[in-house]
Amino acid sequence: MNRMRKAVSVFSNIGVGEAFLDKTDFRVEVACEIERQRCDTYKAIYPKVKDVICGDITAPAIRAEFCKKASGTSLLIATPPCQGFSTLNNKTNKDIKDKDENGKYTGKKKHDPRNSLLQNVISLIRDIMPEYVLIENVPRMLTSIMYLHKSEREMTDEGLKAYENKTSLQIIQEALHETYDIVSGVVNAKDYGTPQNRRRAILLMTKKGEGEWELPKPTSPSPITLRKAIGDLPTLENQEKSDFHRLHYAQKHSARHIDWMRHTPTGEAAWTNAVAKHRPNTIDKITKKPREIKGFTNTYKRMKWNEPAPTLIQGAHMISSSNTVHPGRPYPDGTYSDARTLSILEAMLVMGLPDYWPLPVNLSYKNSINFLGEGFCPHVVEALVNNIGK
Repeated sequence: MNRMRKAVSVFSNIGVGEAFLDKTDFRVEVACEIERQRCDTYKAIYPKVKDVICGDITAPAIRAEFCKKASGTSLLIATPPCQGFSTLNNKTNKDIKDKDENGKYTGKKKHDPRNSLLQNVISLIRDIMPEYVLIENVPRMLTSIMYLHKSEREMTDEGLKAYENKTSLQIIQEALHETYDIVSGVVNAKDYGTPQNRRRAILLMTKKGEGEWELPKPTSPSPITLRKAIGDLPTLENQEKSDFHRLHYAQKHSARHIDWMRHTPTGEAAWTNAVAKHRPNTIDKITKKPREIKGFTNTYKRMKWNEPAPTLIQGAHMISSSNTVHPGRPYPDGTYSDARTLSILEAMLVMGLPDYWPLPVNLSYKNSINFLGEGFCPHVVEALVNNIGK
C-alpha cells in the first residue's frame, strides 16, 4: 500500500471536491474556510481531517496558522470564489465595472476583492512550497483582465498594482514560472463521470524536478444523462417529502411559479408557453391586471432528460434562476410534474456525489443547494490527482 501524502485546501467550502480523494494517494490534513456554517459542515463530513481552520485566509493570524499546519504538504488545492469572474451574476458584474468622470460605465471592470484572492494564493504557494498545486475556477479566470478602479490605486499595495491589466494566468506564470511548471486548460465535468455540463478552468502546477502533470483524458466514453442520474427518483410536488431518502424533498415555491412550470414541457422555458396566463407575469400597478414580464430565456426553464444537467450554480434553489427546474413528466391533463427546483439528493447526484455522502440533514435547503453549487466536482478532482506523474 502506498504511503498517503499530505494535502491541504483553501476556500474549502464543505469539501465537495474531496469526496473521492481516498481513491488517490493524497489525504487532506488541513482545510481553511471563512464561513462558520461551511466549516461546521466540513467537520461533520470529514471528521478525520486533523485541522479545519475557520477564518479569513487573508488575515495574518489565520494565514500564519494555516502555513504552520500546512508545512510539508505535497498538494495544495485552491478554489477561490468565482463570482468576480462569472457572467451569470449581472448585478455583481455591473457593480464592479469602472465608471468615467460622468458616472457612466466604461465596460472595464474595476478591481474585485474576490479576484485579488489570487494574490493571496500565490503568496501561500511561495510560503508553503508544495510539490503540486491544483487551482479551479470558472473559465473566465484564464482570460479576464484585472483592473483597478481609480479610487483604489493609491490604496492598493505595489504588488497588486503590478498585476493590473493582466490575466490571472499571466499573473501566476510571471510570479511562479521559475519554481513551477504550469499547465492550464478548461475541462468539462461531463467528460469525467459527472452528469453535469460544467466547464471549469484548471491550473496544474508542479514544482520543477517533480515530473509531469498534465490534464487527464476524459474518463467517460459518453455523457451521463439526467435521466440515468435521477430518473428513477420519486416525483415530488411543492413541499412534498419522500420516504425514499432523507434529502429527497421539495422546497416551497410560489403558487404563480408552480403554475407557470406545471404548464412548461420538459426542456422548455415558461416564456414560450402557449397560453399567456401561464407565462411569467406580474400584476400591473395601474390596471391591476396580469402583465407579461421580460427576462432571460434560460430562466423559468426545465432541464432535459436526455442530456447532462446544466451547470449547478449558486441560486439553483430558485425557479427564476438559470436552468434550475426539474425536467418533469407529462400528466394526462397536459401539465407536467415536478414544478420545482432539484431536491438536495438530486443536486448531490448531478455533482457526481453518491447518495450516501454524509451531508448533514440540519442544513437548510437553500444553503445545501448553494454549497453544492459552489463545489468542485469530485470525479474531476479524482481524475486530475490520479494523473500526477503520468
